[in-house]
Order: sequence, then structure tokens, then C-alpha cells
Amino acid sequence: MSVTVSDYTWREGDRLDLLAARQFGDDTMGWVIAQANPELLDWLAVQPGTIVRLPRGSA
Repeated sequence: MSVTVSDYTWREGDRLDLLAARQFGDDTMGWVIAQANPELLDWLAVQPGTIVRLPRGSA
């Protein structure tokens, strides 16, 4: 399986669980997004305008 990523610009009011629900249909998959962004250590402190990598798996 290969993984591609797309860039997402973090907006006011975003949360990791909500982003995971939109991206994967499962709000518990936030760890996948966190793993793709190891430089972001505190997801409660991400500032609007921050570029976040969103992984997408493909066979």
C-alpha cells in the first residue's frame, strides 16, 4: 500500500477528531493524521493557517 498526502490549511475551530471524521469517515483515526505531522506535538495549540499533511492510502 502506498500513501499519498495532500495539504490542508488548518482553520479556526478545526479539531483533529473532526478532521479525521471528514478525511476517513472515522473520528478515531486522528492518529493517522498526527503520524503524518510529527512536528505538531500539541493538536490543541495548532494555529489557523498551519499547513497539515492529510494522508490518503491507496492500494
